[in-house]
Amino acid sequence: MNELPPDLVAALERAFRTHPFGALMGIRLVSVGTGRATVAMTASSHQANLHGTLHGGAIATLLDMAMGAAVYTLNVRAVTVELVVTYLAPVSPGEEVTATGEVTHPGRRIIVVQSAVQGPAGTVARGHGLYLPRGSFLEFEP
Repeated sequence: MNELPPDLVAALERAFRTHPFGALMGIRLVSVGTGRATVAMTASSHQANLHGTLHGGAIATLLDMAMGAAVYTLNVRAVTVELVVTYLAPVSPGEEVTATGEVTHPGRRIIVVQSAVQGPAGTVARGHGLYLPRGSFLEFEP
């Protein structure tokens, strides 16, 4: 996590430590680079669907947080305006999954980000998101 300015990295790490929903889901920041971020979580039985596998909403949350963090690495605070998820494989409780988001278009009006979730057996899901810039990430105080 060293290609970004130290104050931005510290702010990202602080945001993930204090994010209430992220903490509830067990999502943690793994790595960041310019326009790119990776987050991870261990699937829990409390996050399972009726089939006993990780609920699609948990996977969507993981993707959204990875893509949002990728936007934040550009020192842009943004909100999600569209999230598209394609589910490819199930995840069982106890399995570790990681999501990597990468900014593909850092527009002034809309930021486009793509992402993928990886599990022990390979790609679990792919995502695409549109984000609306709302100012500087560093100037935002929750």
